[in-house]
Amino acid sequence: MYFTKEYVTGQPLNLKKYTLGYINQPIVDYFMYDYDFIDFIKPYYMGITLSYDELCKKNKFYFSYFLQIMNESKLIMNSFYKGLTLLYNTSLEDMEFFKDEDGGDKIILRIDEKGTRKKEGEHGNPLAFISDDNFLVLCEVVLEMCLFEKPKEEGEIKGDPKLVERFKEQRRKYLQSRKNDDGILFENMVREIMYLQNIRSYEEIKNTTVWWLRDAYSVETLRVSEEKQWKMASGGKYSPKKIKSWQKITKLKK
Repeated sequence: MYFTKEYVTGQPLNLKKYTLGYINQPIVDYFMYDYDFIDFIKPYYMGITLSYDELCKKNKFYFSYFLQIMNESKLIMNSFYKGLTLLYNTSLEDMEFFKDEDGGDKIILRIDEKGTRKKEGEHGNPLAFISDDNFLVLCEVVLEMCLFEKPKEEGEIKGDPKLVERFKEQRRKYLQSRKNDDGILFENMVREIMYLQNIRSYEEIKNTTVWWLRDAYSVETLRVSEEKQWKMASGGKYSPKKIKSWQKITKLKK
């Protein structure tokens, strides 16, 4: 993991060494209204998947190719921009889009570390910028802090080389590979954790991070599963040797 302590404490992540500034960890309340958790994750998941494309690897214009392909889907692109406003506690007005000397695309975020917008004409050194050089790091960190499994490389992508066709192929792969991870709706996960941990109201959980929610859900479901297996074993219907401790699975105990 990139930031184990920060994930546990819910603190912002310092990505300054990647010229990405500080990003906030998304909280539960972000995704309980008109913005779905999967819509937030999708651009970063697909960004990593697209990086496996041979043409993308060759030119290393990871972010530029991502923007070109995602522009074929306004819904995904709008979701990406909305996600950035949450991660950086800012608005689209604080972002500037341009091409660098090599022709690669960049997004400049002209805000300070508290999310305060710089005055008009006050450029100086930007807090962060997203480019071909750091886009994959951003994608990996976002997936990791949401405990969302990183896509695996499946080899060279075959088919029509046009951007639209590559986008359709990546979309198909994304929808197929996300089935297991998206087996339970986000709101159902919130509801189940509230019951399992005796949380009495949504107000007690809405400001917790997504990392905490998904980690708690994973631990609780493994713990409940182990308890059921021990009950079955005590009745002679299950072998105790097959039971794995939830603490060992989650690495909370060696």
